[in-house]
Amino acid sequence: MDFGAAQTRVTPGQHRETLRVLVVAYVFPPIAYAGSYRTLRLCKYLARAGHDVSVITIEMQKDIDNDPQLLDTVDKSIPVFRTKTLDFWRWYRRIRPRLLASPAHKAIALLLGKLAVALNIPDHMWLWAPFAVSRGYRLMRRKAIQTVYTTSPPHSEHLIGYFLKRRTGARWVADLRDPILDNQAAGNWGPVERAINTRLERLILRHADAVITNTKYAAARLRERYAHPRIYPFYNSFDTDDFAGLSGDKRDRFTLAHVGSLYGLRKADPVLDALKILHERGVITPPTFRLLFVGLDDAQTAKAVRERGLDSYVEIRSFVPHREALRIMAGSHLLLLIKGTGPGTSSQIPGKLFEYLGTGNRILYTGPRDSEVTDILEHASAGVGVDGDALALADAIAQEITTSRNLAAPSAAARRDALAQYSSVAMAQQIADIIKATDSTGRFVQYAAQSAGGRA
Repeated sequence: MDFGAAQTRVTPGQHRETLRVLVVAYVFPPIAYAGSYRTLRLCKYLARAGHDVSVITIEMQKDIDNDPQLLDTVDKSIPVFRTKTLDFWRWYRRIRPRLLASPAHKAIALLLGKLAVALNIPDHMWLWAPFAVSRGYRLMRRKAIQTVYTTSPPHSEHLIGYFLKRRTGARWVADLRDPILDNQAAGNWGPVERAINTRLERLILRHADAVITNTKYAAARLRERYAHPRIYPFYNSFDTDDFAGLSGDKRDRFTLAHVGSLYGLRKADPVLDALKILHERGVITPPTFRLLFVGLDDAQTAKAVRERGLDSYVEIRSFVPHREALRIMAGSHLLLLIKGTGPGTSSQIPGKLFEYLGTGNRILYTGPRDSEVTDILEHASAGVGVDGDALALADAIAQEITTSRNLAAPSAAARRDALAQYSSVAMAQQIADIIKATDSTGRFVQYAAQSAGGRA
């Protein structure tokens, strides 16, 4: 199956109004974080729809997970401006081992460590703001850019949108890919960190012309706290271009694949326990079944596999380029989505879910049943959800193996629904409509490029 065949295209000129948008994104290719893909796809399809998109991001960083192939996926019509940044926290982590190695420097290490912690609020990337504001202001004057779009985390990035809006009068759209206050980390905050993050969220909701979240739950929580008229939930999406040329042909060995990292409350143990049950029942054997973890560098998971005697069933691979990860997804029979159980987990939607949808393959979800993930799977007829119980997982996997001959794809109608609602094309079109709608607020003050000089 060629997944590029179902691609939906938007041609330039489809929108009557051409938008000029500055996207401010700390996380952007080649950085291989999940947030890169959301922003990359938004920029790509805004540009394809005929809009003028510019990007400001940080200069290349060597000590961040990079995927050079991602740079090739950035639309060539989109200018990307990379600025310097100061990151005291990362600098401290680099020099700390050398300082601690010298008894005379341990006191200095302790002092710098306290300073690094103090400067890590709301996050250690906030010192990028002066560089981005300076470059952004010059660029906006030169190109008469109408809209600033900021996307987080890091949440300090929205300070850039705030200052650019104040200096230019442009519209500001704030994309909260993760919540600020409604997240698991908030439970460990001290009073100072909580106060600063609360003020940051309040600043965003008070001054941004539109606020975007990546779940309905996050949008609802913000509406409870603020009387903001324009709070919109937008799920992450998949890009049909990414699947062009990828074969969905399956090998004889049934493959259950998890692509991405495991951290926090997301643990592989229930799935491993389920495999042990299936082995003891005689449902699976090493020649006919494998569990594949891709993008995982986790000694704890490897240890759990050994302790259960599942080495012949489980394969663990570390980081692979995005294209290779998609190829593995497309060639698997069943795709595993793991969420932990605990406070706030019901409202979280892992970004990989949408690329899983893009393959058309079945999805096995383990986590809270009362969640938006379950709603999406049911709406798209794309898979099955179970809680973290090993017996329930074993039964679900056994059922999927039994019916694997029918796993090539969901029904054509269900696949069209998934493409229509969860594709990057749809997301970009709707966000463009939101940007246009902010004109009616009367808060945008247009200024002419001719009135200002300088270079971007």
